[in-house]
Amino acid sequence: MEAYGRIGDRRIAERGSITKPDIVTVLNPALTQAVNVEAGMNEGGQLIINARKDQGLSHETVYLDATEIAVKILGVPITNTVMLGAFAAATGLVTVESVEKGARLILGPRFSEEKLERNLDAIRAGYEEVKRG
Repeated sequence: MEAYGRIGDRRIAERGSITKPDIVTVLNPALTQAVNVEAGMNEGGQLIINARKDQGLSHETVYLDATEIAVKILGVPITNTVMLGAFAAATGLVTVESVEKGARLILGPRFSEEKLERNLDAIRAGYEEVKRG
């Protein structure tokens, strides 16, 4: 699966595919062996990868074991919220506080308070893991 997002300080109406990304976030570490995750990336682009070790890629890459963090905090290997925190830390494009606020808005109505808090903890853990280097 691929998903695209655009971040800017003004409204962005474009909704098409991104063919020359500046940042690629990989939630499933097996993808680095199955597809070229760097395809079309801009020079100077950045990768944020859920992986235990360096995958030998040519762009600047941040690695973290988001699966381990998710299992520890959430009890399941669902890495979405961990990687949101990692994205905030790695790029500086959004603050961890804004990611938490967005998670509250989106997950709050659907999750129990306890489950929401665990997801917020997962966001913070991903953020802190990247900040530790």
